[in-house]
Amino acid sequence: MRARRFTRSDRVATGNTSEVFRWTSTTVVKVLRPGIPQECAAQEADVARWAHAAGLPAPAVDGIVEVDGRPGIVFERIDGRPMWDLMQATPSELTHMVESLVGLQASLHAAAPVGALPSLVVRVRFKIEAVTALPAEDLAESLMLLDQLPIGSALCHGDMHPANILMSSRGMVVVDWFDAATGHPTADLARSSLLMRPPMSSRAVSAFLGGATRAFLTRLHDTYLDTLIARGLHDAAPFATWEAILAVARLAEPVAPGDLSNVWAAYKAGPAATAATSRTSSGR
Repeated sequence: MRARRFTRSDRVATGNTSEVFRWTSTTVVKVLRPGIPQECAAQEADVARWAHAAGLPAPAVDGIVEVDGRPGIVFERIDGRPMWDLMQATPSELTHMVESLVGLQASLHAAAPVGALPSLVVRVRFKIEAVTALPAEDLAESLMLLDQLPIGSALCHGDMHPANILMSSRGMVVVDWFDAATGHPTADLARSSLLMRPPMSSRAVSAFLGGATRAFLTRLHDTYLDTLIARGLHDAAPFATWEAILAVARLAEPVAPGDLSNVWAAYKAGPAATAATSRTSSGR
């Protein structure tokens, strides 16, 4: 590792677990936030390297460095804007871009798994066992449901949403392979649905899909679900079960628990409540 310090002006992106800074004229560096296990950098670098070598739309990896005492992954710099920025700039193109996102996600599911990816089910189980925001009986129930679902062997990105897709001259490039795993495609689609859900409170904002109104986020989420249904990718019962389980697992991440707990509570209340929360304010 070689050390280097950055200022705020060097930052180009930020997330729950990392920050991205300019590194050279052709590269950026993704630096883990304090408290994130250092081995996560090497793990993500390996996954991204495998994906890129397999010809998948992932940036090339140029090694591991140290920034302010934290590990960082050096990636090639992609000349393009996030799909999320373009959706907000040209809302008339939102449906077309969501269709492109779903097509990209389906193509990853159809690709051969790359490298020694972890099991999505094992990872979800590990997260649920670390949750402290729900009663023990809820955690036990979510684990029981997890055991009843198919494991699957598809390549699941685990964090697919418009802010993690760069629209470049060479096409769409997917970034942030931190949560990649092998699992069932429905689990990956349900995770994306969970990430794109609008906040239930009109005063809340999305942690990573910033700059948009709740109405715009609702439109995005509804369009995503409609596109899955149109493509035959939305099997309602297992989709709802996966989304509820993943909501519980996400409570182990550094996010606000309110909406996630509500997703789980709605699932337990039955199909009608789940349907009502899945399309929060669309009236459908």
